[in-house]
Order: sequence, then structure tokens, then C-alpha cells
Amino acid sequence: MASQNMEKPVYPFDVQACPSPAYVVDDALLRKNLALLKQVQEDSGARILLALKGFAMWDTFDMVREYLVGTTASGQDEARLGAETFGGEVHCYSPAFTDQEMEVVLRYADHISFNSPASGSTSAIPWHRRRAASPAACG
Repeated sequence: MASQNMEKPVYPFDVQACPSPAYVVDDALLRKNLALLKQVQEDSGARILLALKGFAMWDTFDMVREYLVGTTASGQDEARLGAETFGGEVHCYSPAFTDQEMEVVLRYADHISFNSPASGSTSAIPWHRRRAASPAACG
């Protein structure tokens, strides 16, 4: 089996000395992976965003923003985190937004995605009318 042939990783610190629970990030490995993503962006013209739902480790944001152009958010709180803490582009998606959520999302998002135009809000004021007051692109 392939897993039996894997060597035990060697860390430049005592893993046992870390408090538990703890999240430990190998900055060198993270930087290596980010450099690959940056190369994909340069070669393809694509813009790669950090998905905050899957990786919201604020302490790494200074490093990650050197390589990625922004963040994706799945609601108002992640949109605010992306805008205020990471910077760059903020793309937001949710199956539906309440009136209050839409007001917050429009303050922070550069791009908002919907399942359909009708899912943009449960509000009596459709999202496309609110969009006129916001620079966010909707798609």
C-alpha cells in the first residue's frame, strides 16, 4: 500500500510541545502550494480566490494575499471577513438572502452569485433594484 511507504514527516519544531487542540500550519509547504496557484493564474488568466468556508486561518492571510486575488464568501459574515481582514476581491454566494443579509453583502461583495434571479432576495425589493446602489456585479 502507498500509505505504508510514506515517511513520517519531519518538522522543525516539537509537535508534542504544541498545545492541544491546535492548528499547525507548515508555512513553507503553504507557500509552495500558493506559488503553484499563482503560476496557474499567470498561465491561464484565471483569478483564484480563497474559499473562506474551507480555509479561514486569519494568521495566514498576509501570506495568502501575496498569491491570491481575493476571497469567496457564503454569506454576510464571510463577506465582511474577506473585505475587512483579507482584502482584494470578495465574491459571495447564497441560495437566498434576507433583506438584512443583502444590505450587508452589498456593502462588501464585488460579485454576488445566485441560483436564479428570483433567489437573490426574499425581499419585496428585488435585488436588481438594489444593485443600482451597489458596485457589486451580479451573476
